[in-house]
Amino acid sequence: MYEHVLILGCGRSGTSIFSELFNHLSRHTCYSEIDFDLYLNKDFSKPIASKIPRENRKYQNTPGLSFPLDVLLVRIPNIKI
Repeated sequence: MYEHVLILGCGRSGTSIFSELFNHLSRHTCYSEIDFDLYLNKDFSKPIASKIPRENRKYQNTPGLSFPLDVLLVRIPNIKI
């Protein structure tokens, strides 16, 4: 089983450079601020790292986040946040 990584943080806190580091790890594919619906439909049979998914009007966001945390945890139960 692969571990997937979701990188969250405030603006100007280093999340961009941190997520770029995952591009240099051979086993992770990294996405930066991808639309939440597109993110959920990625191939999670391989390890994925992602920086803060963008909002999608189709989903009700969790307060303080740009995506619904409950939907994410059901779809990707082994994610590390």
